[in-house]
Amino acid sequence: MLDPLKVTITNYPKDTVEERAYPIIPTDPSKGENKVPFCSTIYIDRSDFREKDEPDYYRLAPGKEVGLSRGYNITCNKLVYGPDGRVSELLCTYDPKSTRKPKAHIHWYIFIFIFFQAVY
Repeated sequence: MLDPLKVTITNYPKDTVEERAYPIIPTDPSKGENKVPFCSTIYIDRSDFREKDEPDYYRLAPGKEVGLSRGYNITCNKLVYGPDGRVSELLCTYDPKSTRKPKAHIHWYIFIFIFFQAVY
């Protein structure tokens, strides 16, 4: 991801990490599954978001719902601007049931930082 944009899911329980399972080969679930962690802070590529929605734009915009690939449907509710005037964070809500089929799905990522401390 070249230009990540932070997404905070405000109605997802904080300090909770859920494993989302999905088949490796969707047409043949017997081949096994992968698991990815999901939590209240994720990142999307900035190119999957626009501040102003347009009728032919099917990715994330204020007030618009999109699906997260192998995740839930989210709706963008509020924009947070950084000191440089650019959007630095999106405050979104998720639909735990995600029964509606969105017009688009976007990729998302979770960054896990692990710090090692050497003990001598």
